[in-house]
Order: sequence, then C-alpha cells, then structure tokens
Amino acid sequence: NLLSAAAPPHGDGGDSVVAALKELNDTVATLRTEQDALRQAVQRLVPDDPWDVVSSACDTTVSQKQKLRQALTGLYCGVSGGQVHCIVSGVEDNKAWSQDQRVVAAHLWPKSGAAAFDKWKSCLINSTCGGIDDASNGLFLLKGIEEAFDRKRVCFLCDPFSTTIVFTVLDNKLVTNALGNQVYPAGSSKSFAELDGNRIGEPNISIEKRPSFQILCKHSMCAVQNAFNQGWITAAQKAGYETSIQVVSPNKA
Repeated sequence: NLLSAAAPPHGDGGDSVVAALKELNDTVATLRTEQDALRQAVQRLVPDDPWDVVSSACDTTVSQKQKLRQALTGLYCGVSGGQVHCIVSGVEDNKAWSQDQRVVAAHLWPKSGAAAFDKWKSCLINSTCGGIDDASNGLFLLKGIEEAFDRKRVCFLCDPFSTTIVFTVLDNKLVTNALGNQVYPAGSSKSFAELDGNRIGEPNISIEKRPSFQILCKHSMCAVQNAFNQGWITAAQKAGYETSIQVVSPNKA
C-alpha cells in the first residue's frame, strides 16, 4: 500500500502529499482490477483443453515440425549436430525407419492450437513459454509416445523439488496389452510399463533445457481430468495427481 508506506506527517504540505499518494494508490488498485478483468476475459477465449482438437488426428506435417526440430536440435545436440534421441526411452533416431518409428520433434502444446496458445500465454504471470515452435514447447519423442501424449493417455508430471519431469502412464491399456502392440512404442525395446515413472532430468534436461513447466502442468491437468472421465483412474488417484500438479504449477491460467 503506497499510502501507508510513504505518507509523511500532516502539515507543511503533508496533506497535499497524502492526497497525491492516495490518488496514486487508488490508480494502482484500479489498474490491477482492470488487469485481472482483462486476464479473465482472455482466458474465456482459450479452450479449456486444447488437446481435444488433436485427440482424433494428432499428426503434424513434417514441414510444420521442421522449425521445432531445428530448435530442439540446437538445444539438445549443440552445433555439432549430435544424435537425436527420444528423451523418454533413450532410443536414437534412425532415418531408415518408417515414419511411425521415428523420433519426432513433438509439440507439447499442439501446433493446431497456436492462436489459443498465444492467448493463454498472455494470461500467465512470469511466462516461461516462447513461441509455439520454441524449444520450450517441445521434446524429442518416439512417434508412439507423442501420439499417446497428444491423446492424453500419458503425461509428464513435474517434480517441484528438482529440474526433473516424470513420465506417467494414465491409460492402463497401454500397459496391459489390451490394444495389442501399443504396449511397446514403435522403435522401442521397452514397454510403456517399463517407461512409466521414468524420471527425466540431469544430465539430459538441465534447467536451461527443460520444457516449460507451465505447458506441462496445463497438459497434466487436462490429461488427469480426461483419465478420470474415461475411467482410467479413480477419484483418489485424480486427487493425488492434481495435488502434486498444483504444488508445482506456476500457472495463473
């Protein structure tokens, strides 16, 4: 409160200074109210779950992914152009593989939701997000893991006490073989069950390399709600996941 912090004694012009400080204090309060109202108005323009638009067709064209791939390659592989590998499974990319086996530059916030992304970003306090094709909005993932992420069957939970993120399988069908070969992401020798709980961090993701926690928390909240709606997790599990997400979430949107 500017008035209580800086008000001088009354008299000798003090009253006019107090009046000026009060006016300034009222102006700041009004601006904060207007800012909150604007943020809420923008939030109403942003879909509650932008991953809904990719749930049935999550593919992004190769040309659309190229810009993100270049950003991620520069960040993770350096100027030497080191080997691209899936951050979850550790599998190195192989150009001889079919497209469904490749390690792809996966957008975390879907490319198809670029307009909503910009609106959502404007609602954040201390945003850590770059543009839709920025490295903060991407990870190198096997194609099968990217598809599971886009369909909210898996998510990345952020550890509030370190720079690590935890790969988490929400849809048990990925573990029980109920959907055939989806138990093993194409190109990986490890099943979703083996990858579940993988703690991804140093030395692969240092603070400057990690994806935006704000985007991952947004996706995790949507994925957990979807998992509960689909009957994949119980109410108790949902509450546990949401509590852990809220602890770390830097979002205000």
